[in-house]
Amino acid sequence: MKVLVTGHRGYLGAVVVPVLLESGYDVSGYDLDYFGHCTYSHGGPYRAVPTIQKDIRDAVPEDFEGFEAVIHLAALPDAAGQIDSNTLNEVNHKASVRVALAARQAGVSRFLFASSASVYGQGGEEPLDETGPLNPQTIYAMTKVMAERDVAGLATGNFSPTFLRLAVLCGLSPRLRLDLMFNRLMALAFTEHRIRLPVRGDAWRAFIHVQDVARALAALLREQRPPVHNQVFNVGSSANNHRVRDLATIVSRLVPESRFEQNPVTEMRRESFRLNCDKLARTIPAAVPQWTLARTGEQLLEAFDASSLTVEEGARSRYDRVAELATLVADKVLNADLRRPGGLNEGPYGAT
Repeated sequence: MKVLVTGHRGYLGAVVVPVLLESGYDVSGYDLDYFGHCTYSHGGPYRAVPTIQKDIRDAVPEDFEGFEAVIHLAALPDAAGQIDSNTLNEVNHKASVRVALAARQAGVSRFLFASSASVYGQGGEEPLDETGPLNPQTIYAMTKVMAERDVAGLATGNFSPTFLRLAVLCGLSPRLRLDLMFNRLMALAFTEHRIRLPVRGDAWRAFIHVQDVARALAALLREQRPPVHNQVFNVGSSANNHRVRDLATIVSRLVPESRFEQNPVTEMRRESFRLNCDKLARTIPAAVPQWTLARTGEQLLEAFDASSLTVEEGARSRYDRVAELATLVADKVLNADLRRPGGLNEGPYGAT
């Protein structure tokens, strides 16, 4: 099967591509390459594949001709108001619909969309399944809600979208991020022997290792069409639903010399959700996650130790996607709308 992965050079995509290749898929990528210089040498092997270097806002049907499946990962990060809302909507909502429509017009039959569990927002204490009410608390989450709705409306007998509401990502990658909650906590514990959490840590979060997301995507591609056609799946596990304050316990067991600090300056985001992922386990057993947070922490510590991660290195913008985008804008590599200046929003087709 020929598969095109958008956003294949990002934190998640750099892990998804090797898993798909090892599963026997013929993989190509589609990425404007904002973060191509952000490789973490101890994050695992990076696999270059044939690539369309292009902004998804400019996607056309010709880009998708010859592919049987598209995995749409490309998106701007959840920026807590630090990215212009119009740009966030253009990329995460409108461009996602554009990509799906172009893929359908090109004859692509399967479309896997990386959504987010943040669409549940303030979900309460009970684990939510896919029928739970959507209560997005951020513009990012709202763009995912709207993209799900509009892409679902494109489903036909020949075009099958599937939506993955991903738990909060964590774990090692060749394009490592240290702006994600658990990864950041582990990096601070390793470099500074500190565990810093907001004063109120009673909110719930669901977590998933990027390797488990990659495995789920590969398993979904193997699945026959009827069980996944225009379906939504929570992608996570009950074992990885944690209160934020409980993360301190996990981290302190892994880095015993670290000390806990309450950070009154940092405000806790409004989201709080637990995921019920029974539908995923029932429909696609091979997609059930295998990584616990404790095992994830051990993996991160091993990499941090091997790379001799320092406070200064961990604070570099290359590990923080919003900060890196701000740097690219300040350096005039990108315009304020995150397009490349001079219309340079498309590059040659090559292996990257």
